[in-house]
Amino acid sequence: MTNRILLVLLLTMLVLSACGSSTPDPALDPVLVMTQAFATVNASFTQTALALPTNTPAPTATPTLAAPTAPPEFVPTVILQLVVGTLANCRFGPNTVYAGVGGVRSGKLLEAIGRDASGEWLLVRDSGGQKACWVSAALMSVNGDITTLAVAPVKLIFTDLYLPPGNITVSRNADQVQIGWADVPLQPKDIWIESHFLIEAWICSGGQLVFQQFATNDLSITIPDQPGCTEASHGQIYTASRQGYSVPANIPWP
Repeated sequence: MTNRILLVLLLTMLVLSACGSSTPDPALDPVLVMTQAFATVNASFTQTALALPTNTPAPTATPTLAAPTAPPEFVPTVILQLVVGTLANCRFGPNTVYAGVGGVRSGKLLEAIGRDASGEWLLVRDSGGQKACWVSAALMSVNGDITTLAVAPVKLIFTDLYLPPGNITVSRNADQVQIGWADVPLQPKDIWIESHFLIEAWICSGGQLVFQQFATNDLSITIPDQPGCTEASHGQIYTASRQGYSVPANIPWP
């Protein structure tokens, strides 16, 4: 590469020397000769640069992320027959804080398709039915071993017929958090007489953040919340009805 450049420059100098003759040759015009010389040098540099190896990595394909999949539906592995021993409430979850669709009469035949972790609540349905709700196992006469039932997840039933409570007010008095809200009128047929509202709260107790649920017909509630947790306490409130729950409203925890 260097030898080629020196050769081009030497030829250029010789041409310039010849330009002192008495009969100028247009082809030997100094400006034209220098322009051609630099063009030759630049072309040489360009060709050499193209021939040099490059350290730029080859482009790689952008990885394609798998689309999130919905959790699988609960599929019972064991089904037990049972008889309702006495009038029982059929709820949206395995606890008395949950509202529900109504009651099931004494003597009704049902299928148990799941249970909660303690085995104190059973997920039941009509024989071969699609809709299920939770009843207390203590009110059932079960034909079989409850522990053979799979532990079923709790899936709240939601409705867009009702909004969550508004005008939420919150204040703190030492370890007590007072929460108030505005009423949400329901159609008489949709009223769940035990509770009109459901509160889910993650509160500090004994240095640990614990999950608790509260059901009430009132427009206010006081919840204990101690200091000493690394995570912040928080909560949300739903309107409860026989049709299901509203979307939750965030409680601005103090």
